[in-house]
Amino acid sequence: MSGITVVTHWRLPDRLGRPAEIWKNRWQWGRPALIVLGLLVFVLTVPRIGTAGADDGTKLEFVPAESSLTLDNPATNRGCTATHHDEVWVVSVRGLGCRCDAKALLTASGCWRLEDGGRWGQHSLPSLLEQPGSGQHTIVYVHGNRVDAAAARSQGLAVFRSLTRCQQQRPDVRFVIWSWASDRIRGVVQDVRVKARRTDAVGCQLARFLEMLPPDQSLGLLGYSFGARVITGALHLADGGQIGQYQLSGSEQPALQARVVTMAAAVDRTWLEPNRRHGRALNQIEQILLVNNSCDRVLRSFGLVECHYDPVALGYAGVASWGRLGEYRQRVKQRDWGGQIGRKHGLDGYILRPAIMQAAWDGLTQGP
Repeated sequence: MSGITVVTHWRLPDRLGRPAEIWKNRWQWGRPALIVLGLLVFVLTVPRIGTAGADDGTKLEFVPAESSLTLDNPATNRGCTATHHDEVWVVSVRGLGCRCDAKALLTASGCWRLEDGGRWGQHSLPSLLEQPGSGQHTIVYVHGNRVDAAAARSQGLAVFRSLTRCQQQRPDVRFVIWSWASDRIRGVVQDVRVKARRTDAVGCQLARFLEMLPPDQSLGLLGYSFGARVITGALHLADGGQIGQYQLSGSEQPALQARVVTMAAAVDRTWLEPNRRHGRALNQIEQILLVNNSCDRVLRSFGLVECHYDPVALGYAGVASWGRLGEYRQRVKQRDWGGQIGRKHGLDGYILRPAIMQAAWDGLTQGP
């Protein structure tokens, strides 16, 4: 058989030797299915953007399990007795829509005060606006996203109790829970973008309220997530600034000199700089404390809030440029609590930690 070359012809099995175009067709059919599967995995594993009103959830404006945010929670009420003449109020602007005039605020907003026995008694807003008692300190708390009316009350009470617990040498407090329409909307991205736009109107309404408060009183503002955005917007408007269609009209703007604390602020980290969207807010602030969390997995996705650019959250990365704050930099303090709070975006991560709430109390009341 020398000199003879034997050539053996063979072929791969069909399942291995199909033409490339057949595999290409299969990929074209399978790719959409893989994309859908990936989206399902994302929705089921990534925390929700926004805050839940009564269920456990994380959010991009945000709220935790309400079961941990109750007035009777031992973690927020351990070993302390109430020896002060405090007041707890709720002001609801949920029915105002986009209206921002003083008449609408006085007539269309809801106002309740916590009475003896834990009952909420309905009052008129002017009764809240009366001159506070001697030495009384007013603190306004603004909640975040996905919080319904009932959750706003229970969450606000938990914040009040955690903030004031075991503060023996302190002034009496008039604590106002600012309740705004942040109920959940179907669709995660749609929800946060609608609420982000809504904070402009709510900020204007809060600015109107602050304008009506008696002058020369001690004022603190505490905002969580989108609540921080409401507060900085309100202070910008109170100083004569404009946000979209909103601008306060009046012969004289209030000189608030408020003390502000933000937690997990869902605000663009550049907005407090001069000539930015909330650039006049610092004019109305005596001091602001930014309680940040660089581990917050929801704030890390803050860019979803905007369609046309990719912002970074103030409560995630802190101040963008101290130099651009200019003379106002001395009014701003910040601290990253990510190591203590962890990745979760929830209010309980803050109010159940005494060290954080002590820093918040000091920031709101001219403490050490």
